[in-house]
Amino acid sequence: MAKPSESGATLWQQALLLAAGGAAGGLALGVLLTYAYGWPWWIPFLLALLAGGGGLAFGSVWLVSDHRRLLWAIEDATGADLDGDGEVGEPATAPAYEPPMPRLIYVRGGEPLPDVKDRADFRYFVTEVWRRPGGRGTSWRAWQGCALPSGRRVTRPVWEEYTRRLLKAGLLRKGESGAGFELCADHRQALESLREAL
Repeated sequence: MAKPSESGATLWQQALLLAAGGAAGGLALGVLLTYAYGWPWWIPFLLALLAGGGGLAFGSVWLVSDHRRLLWAIEDATGADLDGDGEVGEPATAPAYEPPMPRLIYVRGGEPLPDVKDRADFRYFVTEVWRRPGGRGTSWRAWQGCALPSGRRVTRPVWEEYTRRLLKAGLLRKGESGAGFELCADHRQALESLREAL
């Protein structure tokens, strides 16, 4: 088998050598069978031709399947997509798969999260409240069960604590109907007033 650094000429030489070996083997087998069974004189040449053609076909398929570089060079030269991959020539390599970081699940319940994680969760909450378009807003229904950066889920007490902080800072107020909250500041003002909490 050819090494990846070998040229295409060396690879074709190997395929032709395989075909020549098949032809020589077919000729030898044909001579033995002709002598043993008394077949006509042209049988060894027919077997040599069939074995050589089969060897060349096998060598060519083996060459192309094992060394795609030759196929890509032919695709570049002809401008046709021969292997049906949707690209002419060597296809772009796919980015390496990076598995996602495992989510940490705390087994011992009842312990409060460290202050750093709570700050990161609150920062995420503030960012999502003010993000436009596609932010979650302030409604409990939009936040129910959402995952925070620390891995914990938003529960009703967590949502109430975070909205209470925003109400206390004057960034939210109860809506006209009393059903929801209204934003009293933009995102920049919210970040400035909550700088210590974030």
